[in-house]
Amino acid sequence: MTQLTTDQWEEIYKPITNHLVPDASWNGLMFETYDDEYAFVCNQHDNRVWTWVDGEDGTYIITGIAHVNRIGYFVTTEPWDSNIEIKVDSYLPVEIDAILELKKTFPKLQVGTDEDGLLVIFTNEVADENELFEHFLETMSCTMDNGVPTE
Repeated sequence: MTQLTTDQWEEIYKPITNHLVPDASWNGLMFETYDDEYAFVCNQHDNRVWTWVDGEDGTYIITGIAHVNRIGYFVTTEPWDSNIEIKVDSYLPVEIDAILELKKTFPKLQVGTDEDGLLVIFTNEVADENELFEHFLETMSCTMDNGVPTE
């Protein structure tokens, strides 16, 4: 299996811009896993579709359409001809536990990284988004209360 960096992958395979959603994730390149975006991805040549997946120790971009642990899809102008894996980021064990705990409350929770490689947790449900933010504030308050004094 060939392994590339995200920069190498973008340079070689040239992912296209998501023309359906102006503010799509991954600097406008990612397609979501549902509705019109998913339909568009499914209508592309198999060897031009990639899936961003959540693995045990991080996230990866892999060739083809995957359904398990998928975060989103990419479509490239250049086709792939063998299995290629791009490691996007690595999780620390604490992050994995926290994400799994959040997914119990927010089953539609999605996880990814921004262009700086920072962990991003998001949901497509407005009600969940507000509740997620409140949960985050509560968690941060508990962390700060149990941690180093803030004085």
